[in-house]
Amino acid sequence: LSAAYGGGGHPSCLSNGSLVFTRPRSPDEAATPGCIVTGDPLTTPLTREGYLAIATQNDTENMSAFIRRVVVDHLNGTVLREDLLEAFARSPPPSLDKLTASARDAEWACYPHSTGCAVDPALAPLTAAGFQQILALPEATAIGAFAMRVVAHYGGNVTNASEAEAAMRAVSRLSDLIDVLEQRPVWATWDNATACALQEPASAHDTKAIGLSLEFHCLKMQGFVCENIPAECSRTEMDRADYALSVYAMQNAWNPTPTCYYRDALIYARP
Repeated sequence: LSAAYGGGGHPSCLSNGSLVFTRPRSPDEAATPGCIVTGDPLTTPLTREGYLAIATQNDTENMSAFIRRVVVDHLNGTVLREDLLEAFARSPPPSLDKLTASARDAEWACYPHSTGCAVDPALAPLTAAGFQQILALPEATAIGAFAMRVVAHYGGNVTNASEAEAAMRAVSRLSDLIDVLEQRPVWATWDNATACALQEPASAHDTKAIGLSLEFHCLKMQGFVCENIPAECSRTEMDRADYALSVYAMQNAWNPTPTCYYRDALIYARP
């Protein structure tokens, strides 16, 4: 239904003498995320129809976001050069199959398990896939450097490096590391005021985290839908996230969401 009639729904709600449905549920109501074709590059399915929904917009930024999801979520890769990705997104291939084939061979993307190319732990996405990519590297220090970024996201500052490194070597998944950090281990000091606080994106991966943060909080709020965010607070995704996160905090006695991890990725919990 979401791919039919340019997203406008069938012009009639009557078929063969019976009332029918002509529009899909909203993404907030859907039981299974990612099954509704939309114009949002961060949520539309990674399918032919999802690609068409983004391609018809002729928007380089949205196309870049969609391609990044193909590389990271579908191909388990990492984007190395955002400038080259953006150049590629200006003239994308005519089909999702050709886009996927081009992305596999692109110099701006990295696939450690297939090509053995180097991944920078300072740039890898703070996601479950990014963690596994770094874990696969031969350098013993790589996972520590990646984990330090996760610690910093949680407002931590390591004070006992040997204990921290031992804890990090003991985990094999990002979710395991998150479980450790949520216990606020004594090998670091913790600043709750800065933990998971929204910040200006330094990379496209931060942009994805902002989008996921917005999605999470919009799903969790009572009596408020994010479509009602004022226009003056909707100029950028950052503005929308600031508004949504602050409304969530207001509804919860000014406390931020208790989690900074959603859909296998780190998210922001404070405006």
